[in-house]
This record gives sequence, structure tokens and C-alpha cells, in this order.
Amino acid sequence: MKALITGNLGYLGPLVVEKLKDHRFYTVGLDTGWHLPTFDAAEGLGYLPDEQIFTDMRSEAQYHLPKDVNVVVHLGGLSNDPMSEIDETLTKRINVFGTIRLIELYPDARHVIASSASVYGASQAGRLSHEADEPSPLTEYAKAKLKVDQYVANFDNAAGEYDWISLRFGTLWGSSPNMRRDLVVNAFCWQAAKNREIAPAQNARRPLLHVEDAAHLIVSAATTKYRKVVNCAAENTTVLDIAEKVARATDSSLVPCPESNLDARDYWLDTTRMHDTIGIGHDFITLDNQRMVDKVYQDAKRLGEAYPTRIQRLKEVIDYYGKL
Repeated sequence: MKALITGNLGYLGPLVVEKLKDHRFYTVGLDTGWHLPTFDAAEGLGYLPDEQIFTDMRSEAQYHLPKDVNVVVHLGGLSNDPMSEIDETLTKRINVFGTIRLIELYPDARHVIASSASVYGASQAGRLSHEADEPSPLTEYAKAKLKVDQYVANFDNAAGEYDWISLRFGTLWGSSPNMRRDLVVNAFCWQAAKNREIAPAQNARRPLLHVEDAAHLIVSAATTKYRKVVNCAAENTTVLDIAEKVARATDSSLVPCPESNLDARDYWLDTTRMHDTIGIGHDFITLDNQRMVDKVYQDAKRLGEAYPTRIQRLKEVIDYYGKL
């Protein structure tokens, strides 16, 4: 079995590659290499694919793409809300049209799409967002994720429907060979590493999923034939509760934040479908696992305050190339 993984050198990609290889997949990575400077080569050698292609999802060149691919895992794209707001057209070209192009190039493959729970926007207080709910995305990133979901759900090719599954992930956290410090749990660990103080800027609802669990769910989705949108999270919590648990795990203090966060996203997830299908029997990691929180904290201390956020790294790419 051969799997093509886009964005394999990012935050989640290396862990997906590792688990696919454990399941005896021949793995091919497709990545721009934009985030190679933050990839931990010493720790990440075991997470590299059998074959690596450096290219842009927007590229029209097809000669170098692998043949006979059984599974395509779609992780590639501008990877968070601030980056996706830089240029609406750019976000569509990469996250929407780049993804759809690869789906069309492999009409007979199994497509595992890393979507986002942010498509639900701000749901009614006290209510869990279900896969059948009408999405209400608030950002260009979320709108792009929804467009891909809608495309695969509505498109029929000559042989029938695409073989696809879309995983609407809650906010990821945890350690990876290519760390992200701009996700809420990880961000609080970086704050704790800097001065042992954590300053939550809001108290919105958030569903959380450890990055290892996300990789497990992707491989589970790749090796089944279940076809639907699936909400993916290990727990529903709030930003303040996250801050309190990270503070306990890192022996840090909670302090007032000098400015509020204008992020309007606010939702929890109904994960019944996940537990009944691709997550059956899986033991999910939660924030109560202080050892896993401490691992992120230790990474934050090791990598330091100079370690860039994703948007800082993107600005470096723009400065170097003049554009994206």
C-alpha cells in the first residue's frame, strides 16, 4: 500500500508518516519545505517518509508525482487563521484549489482530509456541535476547510463517489518533531517556560486533541472505508481551564492578561461518531495527563523564546522569496 502525505514536514505530518510506516505503508511526502528550519532533524529522522517530494500544491507539474497511490492524506496548506487572513486569494489557491487538484489527480484513492472544527464558528452556549449542523465559519482558514468538505461530499465521478473521509479536528496540542508554539496548550507552555506565568486572554470553549491521537485517527481513517465527516476531539474544555491545568503541570502562576483576544470562535464537539467508528477503543490523551503537558513544557524550555510561531516563519519565507 502506498500513501501520499501532503504537508508531511509540518506539525502533524511526521507523526502520521511514522504511524503509516508502522502499518507497512510505503510513504511519499509532498511538502514545500517552508518549515524545514524548525524541523528537529536529531529527533525526526524516524519520522521521514520513504520518499520525499519538494513541491508546491499549486504547481501544475505532474510528472514527479507518484503513481499507484492508494491513500492520500491531505495535511498541506496555510496552517492557521492568522496566516490564512494574509491573502484570501492565496488561501483559496493553496488550501482549496491545491487540495482539490490532488483529489482529482487520484480519483481512485482513499482521501483522508484534515479538516477543522473551526467550521462551526461560534455555536450556541451549552450546545455540542454535531456533524449534521449547518457550519458557520468565521475565518478564511475555516471557510477553506468547509469548501473542500463540500466538494468531496457533492462530487460524483464517472465511477461513482470519491472514497473520502473528512476529520474535523479540535485544537491540537502536544510534542512533535516540528513543534508549533501558537496552539493554545503549547502557547501556555511557552509562556510558562519564559517566566512561569500564564495569562489567558479569553475564556472561550475549545475542543482539544493531542497530536498523537490525531495521527492515530488519520491512520485509522486511512485503513477503513467509513465515508463521512467526523468530529475529532478528546475533550471539551475552556481556555481558562486549559490555563489552570497547564499552570498546575508546570508549577506556574495565572496572571491577568493585559489585552483580550478578539478570536470569536467558541464551540464544543459532539464526538459520538468518532468513538463509534475510527476511534473505537482508543485511549485518548487529555490535559489531565500531566506527563504529556510537561513534555511540551520541556520542549518549550529547550527550543526557547526565539523559536518562531508559524506566522513568524511565514514572514521569513515571504522576506526570502518576496512572495508566497
